[in-house]
Amino acid sequence: MIDQVKAQNKEKHFDLYSCNAEAVNAFLMVETQWQGEGRGLDYGNAEVAWRLAGLNITPDIFKKIQVLEVEAMNAAREQHEQI
Repeated sequence: MIDQVKAQNKEKHFDLYSCNAEAVNAFLMVETQWQGEGRGLDYGNAEVAWRLAGLNITPDIFKKIQVLEVEAMNAAREQHEQI
């Protein structure tokens, strides 16, 4: 699912506010931890990955990760509906 979104946006440039950098990095770090089509991240596996990488996921960062997760699922759903 995330690969579809990446492929669609491969050539697009975007700005990233520094206040969101940790959340974006943490989200991208666990891109292989999706539960399945449209089901979101497996938080148990994601937590292990973040811990092993030495990341401290605060409640604020986690909320931002969830926003990214929902937006990724919405983008993948929209792309799928266009097929």
